[in-house]
Amino acid sequence: MAIENSQTFHYVPSRKFPSLASTDAINSLMKWSMKGRLHCQCYSFDETFRPHNVEKFVLAFFNDKNIRHAIESEILLPDVVESVEVTPVPCSLLTMDIFSRLTGTVTRENGTIKSCLDETFESILISDELRKVHIYAKFDTFRSSS
Repeated sequence: MAIENSQTFHYVPSRKFPSLASTDAINSLMKWSMKGRLHCQCYSFDETFRPHNVEKFVLAFFNDKNIRHAIESEILLPDVVESVEVTPVPCSLLTMDIFSRLTGTVTRENGTIKSCLDETFESILISDELRKVHIYAKFDTFRSSS
């Protein structure tokens, strides 16, 4: 089944991401075992975006021949993407202050994540304080500093 694509997208291979190339970023990526695993690509869309048609927009994106040719993905896309599910991300935070709560409780002053004794929760291994925060929604140490 062919999907009608009225939008046009363009891959922008010349776009650089200097924030990911800085020494600090590279060191952080290495610390988190993400160096070489994180890929960023830039695409342009020179038409009016209509939020009420976001599913149509995403379908058009993944079915656009320019995108399909350029996209770097670990997962092979099907010949035609017939459906997508779009989940809105709530964006109510206006600053990055939320991360300052991690220092001292989850991370050390130098940014490294604190380890903890291994424990399991529903067959998930918890070996550091960050995982603990994510898994235990009511983790006392983190919540008491908020």
